Amino acid sequence: MHFFSLLVAYLLQQKFDLSLSLRFDAFLGGVFGPLCGRASRSSDLIYALLLLNAVVFGLILLFVYLLNQFLWGVGAVLFDTATLLLLLGGQGYRSLLDDYHQSWGRGDIQSACYKSRMLGAFYPPQKEVTPEVVHLALVSAYLNHHFTRFFTVLFWFFIAGPAGGVMVRLNQHLASKSYGTIAESASAINHMLDWLPARFLVFTFAIAGDFVGCLKHVRGLTSDYSVDASKLIMLAASGALDQHAPDKLNGKGTTAVITAGESSLRALRSLTSRSLAVWLCAFALISILLA
Repeated sequence: MHFFSLLVAYLLQQKFDLSLSLRFDAFLGGVFGPLCGRASRSSDLIYALLLLNAVVFGLILLFVYLLNQFLWGVGAVLFDTATLLLLLGGQGYRSLLDDYHQSWGRGDIQSACYKSRMLGAFYPPQKEVTPEVVHLALVSAYLNHHFTRFFTVLFWFFIAGPAGGVMVRLNQHLASKSYGTIAESASAINHMLDWLPARFLVFTFAIAGDFVGCLKHVRGLTSDYSVDASKLIMLAASGALDQHAPDKLNGKGTTAVITAGESSLRALRSLTSRSLAVWLCAFALISILLA
């Protein structure tokens, strides 16, 4: 049942670019806003957050169990689908990315830089904003968006149903909107939740792209728990893209950088699409084997 809901919700989100996930973000902000605004310094806060996760997880499991008991599974399927639509993606991201692509193609780096910030790109202070820097920042933001908003959510939804998906988005919200120990504790929980999906995604990049190049870039890192998921995924994507790797723009003229950046972004978008297709096929196969 999880796979059917997962497939329907993913296709609906991709087709209509729904805004439900933004509304869920606003809901989390309303419920947990007071907690996020506190700059707590308690070293035991991670245990309180783990307890919060356990309570939310348990309540959702209980609700799904009651739906199965009284509505013979139909209600649970509808609830699974609706919940996943609240968790996946973000409305407008695709159109913003297209706008960035147009600015980049015109050679308007300042406009591309501005639009990349709207897509979540981060630029270290006092660092010169060159085309190479803009492209790397955009690629990093793009991979982070798809990993956190699609791959991680789909992974834990398939493993643990809507409770798993909500748990992931809750900790992502707390980590990004909180301060002090609250943010650190939520980030530590995020790191735990990201560990398996990140390794699965690395292997998927290898299948969907340059297998040898991908594994060569992450050699010795996949078994290291301390390696951040975003760093691991960036390295894996660079290896999988081979000649279109985002870090191969250095040393070229401006026109060549613009052309290479366009090709690199198209190759990256294709890689993530193929990787999502591999995940869906894997989930379908597992569902058949477990049926």
